Amino acid sequence: MAVDVPLPSYSESMEDADVIGWLVAPGDRVSQGDPIAEIETDKATGELESPVSGVLVEICVPEGTAGVKVGTVVARIETEGDTQSAAPASATELPPQTDKEADPPPE
Repeated sequence: MAVDVPLPSYSESMEDADVIGWLVAPGDRVSQGDPIAEIETDKATGELESPVSGVLVEICVPEGTAGVKVGTVVARIETEGDTQSAAPASATELPPQTDKEADPPPE
């Protein structure tokens, strides 16, 4: 499942920022907390960190873009736990079926 990476707000007064450069490219594997881009606000320059582990599949805002609004999706990361996300939903459906199957043999 692809996870959108929005531009976060680093302060209460921050409304937008500039994307100075990307530290990763599409196809690169990233871990949660890895720096993926350099961001400049009116007060400071810092790094945007990956919110999840996975593979960067899309850069939505090219480097050098100024005035990117807080909340704008700047990248998408394909998470590594896709099959794990589907498993709990299936597991939730399975116990009632297992209970029904368990009930007939005692009868």
